[in-house]
Amino acid sequence: MKSLFGGNTEFFNGKEWIKIKDYKKHDKVLTYGLDGYAKLQTPTKFIKEKIEYINKLSMGRLDMYLSDEALFIGKTRSNVENHTFTLKELYMSNMSLLTHCHLYNTFQYEDSNSLLSTSKLRVMANCIIIGNIDNSSNCTVIKNKSDANEYRYLLKTSKIKYTSKKSNDKEIFKHRLPRSIDLLLDNMLNFNRVEANVIMDEIHKISNGRKILIKDNRFIDFMQMIYTLGGKRCIVNNNNISISNKCTTRIGNVESIKNNIIEEKFQYSFIVQNEYIVVRNNGVINIMGAYRKI
Repeated sequence: MKSLFGGNTEFFNGKEWIKIKDYKKHDKVLTYGLDGYAKLQTPTKFIKEKIEYINKLSMGRLDMYLSDEALFIGKTRSNVENHTFTLKELYMSNMSLLTHCHLYNTFQYEDSNSLLSTSKLRVMANCIIIGNIDNSSNCTVIKNKSDANEYRYLLKTSKIKYTSKKSNDKEIFKHRLPRSIDLLLDNMLNFNRVEANVIMDEIHKISNGRKILIKDNRFIDFMQMIYTLGGKRCIVNNNNISISNKCTTRIGNVESIKNNIIEEKFQYSFIVQNEYIVVRNNGVINIMGAYRKI
């Protein structure tokens, strides 16, 4: 099964998203198991094949360059789990698959646990969404007078030392981030679904239903991973993140599937033990089949 991708498709190596064409030996790849859990694996083989053409699949913000045998996995309208089909089967069926298939794009990570208390998780959410964090992991959070007591309680419960200064109807808190930036960003996967939902709940309170804008672009990928681990579909667009309560993508919004001659003459994939990999295209995460030996 030659499930192959255009060179700009990204894979996650445990620390960051990397274009598949830039894969280096010994890089790990985030793979997906049929139990709904993802894990990092070293690929058995990296695949790079010459092509004459490649298919472009357009679905809203999701533009994917794929081989005919690119393998999708999702569930049907009647909730049949782990339903698979290829891109070729999709367009050979005259799009009839569109009416009933939803692609997987969330997962849980095996053995994930940040060991942070609930209050520390909530403090961290405040720091990332409305705080200013320097390179030494010092954070400044400004709260309205009505919210200051609640935030002070979180800091005390977390046993985080802080200083505060009142200014008109605001209060300025200064303290350390509950976990250093480097440790946080190097271990994006180490949050289980319960912890991810605590962070998401606090962000919902902070944003009050408004669009979520990440002030510090260092945390864009981190927040997308938190929502993905929490079972929410999350799309990155510059410094904005768009959240959907659904954990799948309905492919009924396909705009086109067409053959494209592109400058790149290669397409890529991996052979991995789990047989499915987590990929990202244009800020959208999806689960796709890896390359399989026939």
